[in-house]
Amino acid sequence: MDNECPICLDVITPLSEKKMLVSKVCDHKIRSKPPVSSQVGQAQCAICRCHISRASFAPFDITQAYYSALRDARKRVLQVYNDTRSNFKDTPEYNKFLEEREEMINTLAAGRNDLRWEKVETELKNYERQQASRISENIVAQQNELRKRVKYIVETEKTFYEMVDKGAPFNLWKVEDLVHTLQRTHASFFAEDKEVTSSTGECKPLNAAIRNDTDIPRRMLASRDEVLACDIAGGYNTALVAERCQMQVDLMLLWNLV
Repeated sequence: MDNECPICLDVITPLSEKKMLVSKVCDHKIRSKPPVSSQVGQAQCAICRCHISRASFAPFDITQAYYSALRDARKRVLQVYNDTRSNFKDTPEYNKFLEEREEMINTLAAGRNDLRWEKVETELKNYERQQASRISENIVAQQNELRKRVKYIVETEKTFYEMVDKGAPFNLWKVEDLVHTLQRTHASFFAEDKEVTSSTGECKPLNAAIRNDTDIPRRMLASRDEVLACDIAGGYNTALVAERCQMQVDLMLLWNLV
């Protein structure tokens, strides 16, 4: 990161009281208040010698630039040094790896002003070239672990939070339409679980007046017995229907309490 004034050679950091200005013409930076003697008669950039004026400079947020560089450096290093705890024999060795990786990130974020920048840059490129297969294996392993975690959360929570978010009262037939948030954001993890079916033609309802789902009349159920009778007729297990009814009652009570 270029944070050195080319006039007075002062290095500006996010914790410095000094500020920097950036030229709108050539994008080069100088201190906001360099020595007075260096400003007299200067109408050219100290680096590229293009014509500039005081009006061509704007404040430069060194803090935002630093954190942007730190974010980019972290993203790049983590893509290469992507080992996890399972790749090490014990925790101290893994902690040492994390410390070295963090030091590498800070060095790259500092830019060429850090004397170790070229060494770290070369080391990163060599590791990426020599350990390409290991990096790919780690990516696959981490993706599989993420898939397991997402599926476990979806199977455990089901659509409870989506039902709470919808609020009560709501129609029971809409419960089946709810989808867990992770199931939407990680749809590829669940695509393999779906059965693929094929048909030779488009299915059409026997009643020509029904063109889509909204045209199908919905039966409003007024009691628990009607719900049980309706779902049992549809092939549901009695215990499952009773559990769902109890869930609806609990949700309605919870909604009223809130």
